[in-house]
Amino acid sequence: MASTTTTLNGTLTAGQLQVTLTAYTAPSAPGNLNGKILLKIDDEIMLITDTTLSPTLSVVRGYMGSAAAAHTTGAGAVYGLPIDMQTSKGPTHNYPSLYNPAIVQNTQEVTSTGATGSTAATITQVSAFLNVTGVSGTGLNLPVPIVGNSYIVKNNSTGAINVFCVGGTINGTTGTTAYTVTATGNKFAVANCATAGAWQVYGNT
Repeated sequence: MASTTTTLNGTLTAGQLQVTLTAYTAPSAPGNLNGKILLKIDDEIMLITDTTLSPTLSVVRGYMGSAAAAHTTGAGAVYGLPIDMQTSKGPTHNYPSLYNPAIVQNTQEVTSTGATGSTAATITQVSAFLNVTGVSGTGLNLPVPIVGNSYIVKNNSTGAINVFCVGGTINGTTGTTAYTVTATGNKFAVANCATAGAWQVYGNT
């Protein structure tokens, strides 16, 4: 992911709620960001709220503590996900929530199934808290990870649950071999990826 640079197509007063850019292509936003896209023109940050008339965008002006201001046609414009805008802060303003963006944890309710990785419940959320219920001995199948992926697995099942990763590894062993999270209710495991395709799993098992 990265921010995109374009220009303002037409003048903009401080009170206008629609901005026309020379070009706009909506970034792909992960689910945990709920589609939030920011636009910066000069020192002003805006929240994009509607792209139906793209490249004319509906916006919230003066976002993140910046000041709504007039801008001239041809002014540089940068847009992207909040994390992409870290390097696009205005020179005279300090936007605290760009330095410290809110972090929202992905979550997934999982009913464990199957006794093998190929029949285990599929995890669809990326880097999430997994609240697992189901019958003892069943399992869930983590996706093959990229560096930086992580999961917290909470066992709320009736007994032991198995964690698989078909196509990847878990603690150096093929992911078709289960990592077992034992007991009921108060047991958990944490899975992190530092090497592509390889989970490191540890916890109170």
